[in-house]
Amino acid sequence: MLALVGHDRDELLNELSFACDGVAKAFEQGHPWSTPRGSYFTAQPLGGEGVAFVYPGAFNSYLNLGRDLLQHFPDLHERLANFISNPGRAVADRLLYPRSLYPLNAAMLPERAVALAGNPTAMIESGTTFAMLYTGLIRDTFGVQPRSALGYSLGEISMLWAAGVWNSGDMISEAWHRSPL
Repeated sequence: MLALVGHDRDELLNELSFACDGVAKAFEQGHPWSTPRGSYFTAQPLGGEGVAFVYPGAFNSYLNLGRDLLQHFPDLHERLANFISNPGRAVADRLLYPRSLYPLNAAMLPERAVALAGNPTAMIESGTTFAMLYTGLIRDTFGVQPRSALGYSLGEISMLWAAGVWNSGDMISEAWHRSPL
């Protein structure tokens, strides 16, 4: 199993360069490889072969999450339309993709990220919606079938939606938006 962790493209590329040496050493020495940032590889996984889909907790959305996803994979439009009648609200489009009369500069982005993080409903609903879209893409488009799935904290909710166990997106969306919590 190999997992690379980074906050942005540069960090991921840096972790990837470390992995090139680290993975080879892990095979040679028979010990797992890891970095302080959280990247990890083991040549001897605990379980049997197969893929597990893992869903993070509720507050994992970020600015521009999935920005080009539907352009690159237009079949996902139908999946999204079957899931929810108001996709813009479900992905918190105004918060994930901030609009401005002028291009946003680097100084404006932290303020926009705080606005997104300060809206728990938007964070939960957009994360769940994108979990469902990415799962459909990986499973149905790329043909990767998981042997198992698990979710951490509210990731269990995302897992159930993404796996199709639950399917009434409009009902839960209304509940989220009406809840005083």
